[in-house]
Amino acid sequence: MNMKLCPNSHYYDSLQYSECPHCKAANANANAAPGATPIGATVPIMNNNADIGATVPVFNQPAAAPASDIGATMPIMREKHGTDPVVGWLVCVAGNAREIGKDYRIRTGYNYIGRSPKMDISIESDDTISRENHATVAYAEKAKRFMLAPSQGKAIISVNDEPIMGTVELKAYDTIELSEITKLKFVPFCGESFEWGGKEKS
Repeated sequence: MNMKLCPNSHYYDSLQYSECPHCKAANANANAAPGATPIGATVPIMNNNADIGATVPVFNQPAAAPASDIGATMPIMREKHGTDPVVGWLVCVAGNAREIGKDYRIRTGYNYIGRSPKMDISIESDDTISRENHATVAYAEKAKRFMLAPSQGKAIISVNDEPIMGTVELKAYDTIELSEITKLKFVPFCGESFEWGGKEKS
């Protein structure tokens, strides 16, 4: 993984993408046909036409955008296995969501953190967290590494009480302080001992 900062303050893996996928998707949405579903929007998961309550990103490209842009931000696991299983969790250990034992699922690739329900990890209970792109947590399947990077949020983000200014690798049970209110504990699932589609090590 080689995290790079684009001119619009988005972090992305330059080994996976030749250009910033966030800006690319935004440009595609700006040129989309009227009424088309925006790239990166969320829709309910349906099971035999019954809504099971979760949401997943929409990556269908609007007809007006180039075909080469299809799946620009699609996670690797979805491409390989047709699904997007959990690879780890962030668990609230301090903040307004702690009392309900709130956890947030991490998927392969980039997971964008913010207050907005459109974010992959939506922390609606903390008004001091930026609405969109407060931070990004990512899992690189090939490298078996979890990374955290600040994004457009104004609050200083800390890991284990150490402020971070750029991308850092996360280790099991690291404590992430997103604001003066919210702290999350990192719990990995995938890594050296387990991979979806691979063999589990005893």
